[in-house]
Amino acid sequence: MEKILSSAHWETVGEEPVDVEFTIRHLQPDQEYEFRVAAVNAAGQGPWSDSSEPCVPAKVVESAKPNLVTPLANANVQVGESVELECEFKLGEPKGEVTW
Repeated sequence: MEKILSSAHWETVGEEPVDVEFTIRHLQPDQEYEFRVAAVNAAGQGPWSDSSEPCVPAKVVESAKPNLVTPLANANVQVGESVELECEFKLGEPKGEVTW
């Protein structure tokens, strides 16, 4: 699979066997891309497909781990008393879920 960015040169973005879906990472937001594919087997590479319609990624999604901004503070309570524990964190990307 190859991509082209704003009439530059074609760039290979994947050579691994794919089924019917392939994820291309590190695209630039607000840049126009086109894509094309070619099949390869023991006899060699077939012809390139027609290029896709131009498309623009809406947002770059980079992976980021959740980050603890303010940790839990120590609390001393008597048996049977209620306690409230607070901390602040960023969920990262893609958004995770919080489980206590």
